[in-house]
Amino acid sequence: MATIRTEISIESNESLKIRRKRHSIRAWCEDCRRTSIMALPSEAAFLACQDVDLIIDLMYSNQFHLRHFENKGLYICLTSLCLFPFEWSDETNEDYVTEILADRNIEKYDLVKQEQ
Repeated sequence: MATIRTEISIESNESLKIRRKRHSIRAWCEDCRRTSIMALPSEAAFLACQDVDLIIDLMYSNQFHLRHFENKGLYICLTSLCLFPFEWSDETNEDYVTEILADRNIEKYDLVKQEQ
């Protein structure tokens, strides 16, 4: 008697979409004299990779173009945000580079040798 062999394959697909709610609008900026994208301070901090408190301090020291909208709050012009010269301290950068090199077991002089 012959045996019958049956194979069953099950295929499944799974997808995950993550969407951040955007807190920005397109509006006229009086200082730029053009239509610009305006964002809430929290969104501006995220886009600039900075702390929200720093962005708010800079807002109140008139470093960015601002516009207040009824029922929406205070928004920052992203053009002025992009043009602002955020400063990075050399010590911070040096520590960060040293951490990366330590994680990868690379000596500083190895990088110089590889570039030559």
